[in-house]
Amino acid sequence: MRKYNSVLVVRFSSLGDVVLVGPVFSRLRELFPGSRITLLTKKKFKPVHEYNPCVDRVMCLEEFSSLIGLIRYLRGQHIDLMVDLHGNVRSRIVGFFSGIHEVVRYRKDFLSRRLLVWFRIGSQEPVRHTV
Repeated sequence: MRKYNSVLVVRFSSLGDVVLVGPVFSRLRELFPGSRITLLTKKKFKPVHEYNPCVDRVMCLEEFSSLIGLIRYLRGQHIDLMVDLHGNVRSRIVGFFSGIHEVVRYRKDFLSRRLLVWFRIGSQEPVRHTV
């Protein structure tokens, strides 16, 4: 298994989703015990994982004046792995421009979920959850 010195987990919102990523940190700590694990989220969700023993740092989106400021900061951190659990345009931009060596994303099937909800078009099978 590849060694990662620094892992960034991205989940900006919402409260329930930020809570549900807890097991991800436990698993990452098991897989990469010596890695520095950082969560990037919104400031109002910082307390959720601030004292999680598997998380070394909780970084808030609001700490940076802009997305460009965040990207510049991340470039200097030499992050080896980004786990994108949000999968929106903003998190994709961060992953692409931050110079992170490897980005892992969860495929959310946004379009098929929206078609099912809005027009009842598509599979009636349960939709996979991010976690």
